[in-house]
Amino acid sequence: MSITLKDFEFEDNIDLVLHEIIKNSIVNCSAIGVNYNYYMFLDDRLLEISKRHFYQDSKLVNNFFNSDDVAFGFYVSKDYKQSRLKLDIKPFIVASLNDNISRNVLAFDFNFHSDLEEDKCQEQILSILKDVPSYTEESKKIMEIYYE
Repeated sequence: MSITLKDFEFEDNIDLVLHEIIKNSIVNCSAIGVNYNYYMFLDDRLLEISKRHFYQDSKLVNNFFNSDDVAFGFYVSKDYKQSRLKLDIKPFIVASLNDNISRNVLAFDFNFHSDLEEDKCQEQILSILKDVPSYTEESKKIMEIYYE
């Protein structure tokens, strides 16, 4: 089952989410993920900003990526509350279909992943969903370091 809330703050809808989970009586489940996606539109600054934040002289692979057209990203993970927080930061180009304009973007994909025990998954999901406001705050705190 996948529940997606768009155009609303999660905190405002937690009762709706909990009701949907209970109503649908989840029986077989193995994991839950809470995801946040943030985008920084950097246009002509993408290469400069990505290198400033993510390039490391000590990484041997950078010997192969040392030209002026290189964009850098980053991956990191840690345990956070009842989940494993995975942050994947990727540079890419977004193209508009309507006006054929392209923009350079850094995408920040946060995933708070939790494996579940089959016989306890309903209780675990309810417990994890109560942590969602702290997941929101943690992702916002991390994003603050990238705004200059």
